[in-house]
Amino acid sequence: MVPTAAMQPILLEAVPREAESGDDFAEVRRYIELLWHRRWFVLFFVVLFLMLGAFQIKRSALVYESVVQIKYDPKSAVVDFGESQSMMFPRDEINTAVEMLKSPAIATEVLRVLGPMKTTEQVKDESPLARIREFVSFVSEKVNNVLVSEQKSVDGEVVRQQRRINSLINSIDVRLRPETRIIEVKVRSSNKERAAQIANAYANEFIAYMERGQRQSSTYARGYVKDQIDKTKSELAKAEKELYQVSGKADLSVTDAERQIAIETLTTLTKQVETQRYEVDLLEAEAAAYRSPDSRMMLDMDNRLIQGLLERKSELLAEYAKLSAENDDTFLPLVRLKKELDGIEEQIRKATADYQELNEDKLEVARLKLAALENRLEAQRERVDALEKQLISLRIPQREIEATRQVLNSLLDQYKKIEVTDDARKSNVSVLGPASIPTKPISPNVSRILVIAGILGLLFGAGLVLSISILDRSVRDPRAVENSLSLPFLGVLPYLHAGEKGLIRGRGKRVHAPLAQNSKTPAAEAVRYVRTSIQYSSAGRSPQVIVITSCFPQEGKSTVSSNLASFFGERSERTLLIDADLKRPVVHREFQLAKVPGLSDVLTGQTTIDEAIVSSVRDNLDVLPAGRATPSSVSLLDSKAMTDLITQLRGRYSTILLDTCPAHGMADALVLSQKADGVILVVRPGKTQMEALVHTTKKLRSMEAKILGVVYNTMKRSNSGNDYGYGYGYGYGYSYGKDASKDESGEITKPALAGSTGRDK
Repeated sequence: MVPTAAMQPILLEAVPREAESGDDFAEVRRYIELLWHRRWFVLFFVVLFLMLGAFQIKRSALVYESVVQIKYDPKSAVVDFGESQSMMFPRDEINTAVEMLKSPAIATEVLRVLGPMKTTEQVKDESPLARIREFVSFVSEKVNNVLVSEQKSVDGEVVRQQRRINSLINSIDVRLRPETRIIEVKVRSSNKERAAQIANAYANEFIAYMERGQRQSSTYARGYVKDQIDKTKSELAKAEKELYQVSGKADLSVTDAERQIAIETLTTLTKQVETQRYEVDLLEAEAAAYRSPDSRMMLDMDNRLIQGLLERKSELLAEYAKLSAENDDTFLPLVRLKKELDGIEEQIRKATADYQELNEDKLEVARLKLAALENRLEAQRERVDALEKQLISLRIPQREIEATRQVLNSLLDQYKKIEVTDDARKSNVSVLGPASIPTKPISPNVSRILVIAGILGLLFGAGLVLSISILDRSVRDPRAVENSLSLPFLGVLPYLHAGEKGLIRGRGKRVHAPLAQNSKTPAAEAVRYVRTSIQYSSAGRSPQVIVITSCFPQEGKSTVSSNLASFFGERSERTLLIDADLKRPVVHREFQLAKVPGLSDVLTGQTTIDEAIVSSVRDNLDVLPAGRATPSSVSLLDSKAMTDLITQLRGRYSTILLDTCPAHGMADALVLSQKADGVILVVRPGKTQMEALVHTTKKLRSMEAKILGVVYNTMKRSNSGNDYGYGYGYGYGYSYGKDASKDESGEITKPALAGSTGRDK
């Protein structure tokens, strides 16, 4: 069995992460193998669902479908003021027509023309799904009647009429064909003639309904437009009279010319003011720069006069420095240079002062000019405003007259269109062709129902198999234990029926157990395989003292112990089987021996070991029964006497097997595991629980017991008859003939077992 999601925390706690399988598709492959193993179970549900589908088809009523196609050409509104396209698009208008076909209004007209459907025209649908729908409808109606008490006062005829309308609407399917203006009306009915009649009636009544609506719209539009024309004419006359009265007080042409000149003058003055403001800003910046010593030096560089004086000053300073280095201050050329430098300094100061004063004068003039221009601009603005106020009394009636005339012209055009439309009216709805009487029913769809039934059966069967497998917490797949718990696989003992030779375990009782030595049956070869696996389970040497236990009773540990002991003796090795299950001993029954004296008697000193051991039960096999029942088996097994006994027996026997109590919840096996060379866990697929196996494994490992591996007992054969479940192949199809050879112990050496070490490649 594949470890389920509920087992994952237990498995992860029991073993390290490295023990998990590295095959990404292992889970899927195991589920596929499980489904293939249970394929007949899944096939049963497939067949069952197919039979249910066939029954549904047999009991279903035949349903026919008739189709009529209606072409719908959207038209603009009867009264169009230039906004119809923004209010409703042609596609919206077609969709509205589709919804109208589904409305109770059209259904009522169809019923009025054709009359109500007779019950004799309806075929009774006795299929299971139809019965379920009828039951649900009946229950919902009764519940609705109970919850809504007001329905008792409704007229019965009104209710019946509403039901007929709803039934008719439910029997139709109205759809707009993509990227076209064609509307399809599909009518379903158990009467094929009736289906065609309803489809044609729907088309005709829809056309009549649309024509009545257009006539009503035209009549209303004509009256509405006529009233608007009369009202607009009255408003136009009133506006013209008001304009005449106002225009007599002012000359409109002179006022317009003055207004145009004033606006041009205002524009020119605005530009001049902006230019003058820019000039004032430049002069103010230059004057501010002269007030700063650093900026003044940069400005002086731009003045040619000052620049020339500065250059001359630089030359004189250089010459003065050269002469002063060689002569004293009384030297005549130095005195002359000093006077000349002082004169140049005076000229620079005077030129700078004159230039700064000139800039200040320019700034003052520019400011006066700007003020004058701003005064003129403000005066011009006042004049333009005065002219605008003078013209406003004339503009208002002029605009009213112009707008009123446009509305009047539009209304007159609309009125003419309405008259022309009434004279040459053509319906925008037409039928592409009458609905024909269907020849084949559309329901039930045999192929679809059978395919769906088969798929549902397959899904249901597979889901049931997987659900049972996931909910089953027992061990079924040896690979799950080997990969998850890192427990070595020692072999499988097959499940044989009562009629097979060499039976290990039958149905309900034990017979012919243990197997006979030197047996050539497949079961015997399976025991030899397990024996060989145990011998090579430990590096260096094979284990001598082996504890055989399980998680729970009835998992076959005693059967495995008895058969392994017999086949260990087959190799001419002295073997001892000890029945250490002092609570429920079974070994003496397997070999038909007396229970007393036995192990408990030896440990309590009531008898000697030689008196208790039954010698030569089989070739090279001795058996030590359990002995008398004792209230404290754990104390005996954990005593020094037990330790000394095993030490004594080690010198007398090559292999010692101890059949103990189940290890889950009992301490007997745990105590003996400390005195043995290894422990073998017997697992019975389908019975041993994964949680119990995990707990038992953890407990043994916590006590540092060496677990040699797991033996799977009574593994059932798969349907192939050649494998023992879930990918572990142990084929026993070979035969012993002249090509088969035996060694001295009687074990087959050629051919080998058909199965591998346990895992399919």
